[in-house]
Amino acid sequence: MAQQHIFALTILSCIKVVRGLVAVIPTEPFNYSTEVDTNGNYLLFWKFNDTHITFEVHVKTYGYVGFGLSENGKMYPADVVVGWMKDGVTHFKIYETEIELSAIVIELRYCRQVEG
Repeated sequence: MAQQHIFALTILSCIKVVRGLVAVIPTEPFNYSTEVDTNGNYLLFWKFNDTHITFEVHVKTYGYVGFGLSENGKMYPADVVVGWMKDGVTHFKIYETEIELSAIVIELRYCRQVEG
């Protein structure tokens, strides 16, 4: 059975792994926060000033976590961060979406892992 991991991802700040969402304490003070889902499994914290915006995301997941920003509220064009755990280490990559995401999902549906 896959091990469950909780991710805390701060864009423009740091990456931190936490082990549970009970009494989640962000790594630094944030002016704003919200529960993205109704079960409290995806918590978003943010703050901003004249030059930067900082996000911290705490997500209860068995796999990947994603977070994205777009000017039009759609999934493209957007800046997207994808995070995951491997061998107890948090990893993340930042992507720019340029096409409708459903086309990418259809393509990935036919891929499979060969090794590892």
